[in-house]
Amino acid sequence: MSTRKIIVKAKGAGLSEFERFVEQALHDLQNNTDEEFSRSLQTLYLCSAKEVPVGQGRKAVVLFVPVPLLSRFHTIQKRLVRELEKKLSGKHVLVIAQRRVLKPEKRGHRAYRQPRPRSRTFTAFCDAFLEDLVFPTEILGKRTRYRLDGSRVTKV
Repeated sequence: MSTRKIIVKAKGAGLSEFERFVEQALHDLQNNTDEEFSRSLQTLYLCSAKEVPVGQGRKAVVLFVPVPLLSRFHTIQKRLVRELEKKLSGKHVLVIAQRRVLKPEKRGHRAYRQPRPRSRTFTAFCDAFLEDLVFPTEILGKRTRYRLDGSRVTKV
């Protein structure tokens, strides 16, 4: 196994068993594919990988990547997902950016020295998450339906 880490955690936290498995699969892809794909994989890294239940006993693999590297992941995402789905026994693979939500400021208490950017709001987070989730396709329209009890349902 190579000494280069593909999954880099904040503050040197350890990798879980599943993350080690995904890292090994990515190392195998890097070593056993053509040179161009291998070179593009060498410059990329992940924040974490998680296995989530999807329903009916099936599971999906979610790869969390840093936001600045997301556009570079998008260039190779189709092939990366296809190859990883083969290696991970047919589980769906999703590439999502690791984003942060900042709490809104309370009245009379300024938590941050500057205004909260729009990209750190919960609404912007949800919109960006949805964009990442359906990446190869584009979202053409959204409708928000307000129910009588005050809850909201968004149809994409």
